[in-house]
Amino acid sequence: WLPWRCWICQGGEFDESQQEVRVQSHRSKEEPQPISAVPRSVERARLRDLMKGFVTRGMQGVECSIFDEASGRLRPYTYTIDDRLQSIMFEGNSTSSDPSGTQPARYDVHFGAVSEVLKFEGSEARFPAGVTEVLTQAQKDCCILLVYTKDLNELSEVCFLETSASDRQQFLTCVRILRRYMDEQGMGTRVVTVSA
Repeated sequence: WLPWRCWICQGGEFDESQQEVRVQSHRSKEEPQPISAVPRSVERARLRDLMKGFVTRGMQGVECSIFDEASGRLRPYTYTIDDRLQSIMFEGNSTSSDPSGTQPARYDVHFGAVSEVLKFEGSEARFPAGVTEVLTQAQKDCCILLVYTKDLNELSEVCFLETSASDRQQFLTCVRILRRYMDEQGMGTRVVTVSA
């Protein structure tokens, strides 16, 4: 026994007579790809498809429901994304006016002004108080709080329901991507926080 022999030598691959380690060749004919290159390209393709679906859907107009804090009710709205991918506009449907005749508010949100995009789970305290009492669990699974900066650095927010939990996740991810893009182009005003 030699005191300098390592675990390889003790595993039966050591030739005592030649004082050599027998190494089996495991070479393949194909060049191995870097481990991180494959998942990264797959993830980029997935995000590209996700963004394409989000933009196409958003430009056509997406029906949603905005939580009206004053009345504690959900009001039907439609959001649309502009063709330059710089802003999202929420407009109340003509049938969504109050019985009192009040027209619903309109929300114009520049993606560069978005400071937070939150889902209900894990951020319950940030949502309007009535959301917890009024919405069912299925509705909470579709709920989004969009916090943005208005004129004169005044924070404002829109609490709304997407059509499904997967659409909500798509919205969260894609707004984060658009926000980051705005920052890179020098059009952002705040750092985005996304609760995923």
